[in-house]
Amino acid sequence: MSTAQRTPEVGQPRSKSVLKWVLVIALVTFLGGTRFGYDQGVIAGALKGIEGSFRVGNFAQEVITSWVTLGALVAALVAGIAADRFGRRPVLLAAGLLFLAGTIIQSITPGLEILLVGRLVAGFGIGFASVIAPLYAAE
Repeated sequence: MSTAQRTPEVGQPRSKSVLKWVLVIALVTFLGGTRFGYDQGVIAGALKGIEGSFRVGNFAQEVITSWVTLGALVAALVAGIAADRFGRRPVLLAAGLLFLAGTIIQSITPGLEILLVGRLVAGFGIGFASVIAPLYAAE
């Protein structure tokens, strides 16, 4: 008696669990790739309020906007090393948590310096996700 399992023939429907898993991977990849664009779009609308609340000029607004890119750059440089050491899934989870933490820090900030820290932390999350999400989907 053989214990080998038959593989589905071409055109046969696959199990629902496989389909769900593929959808989860596609969603994670999509969300990982959209974080940077989402953040840039949101900060563009928020700069008017930031200017009024913190009394900042154009240069400070440019710095506020660019710190996400700086954080993403730094994280992207070390994302591959982190993924090799800890695994793709934990690093992708950490990317989401970093983005969430950065967003929370930005929303409760009492001053400009803490706002910049929040932008940098969110950038770390974006950088990790930008590198790891496509790798995770490819696997």
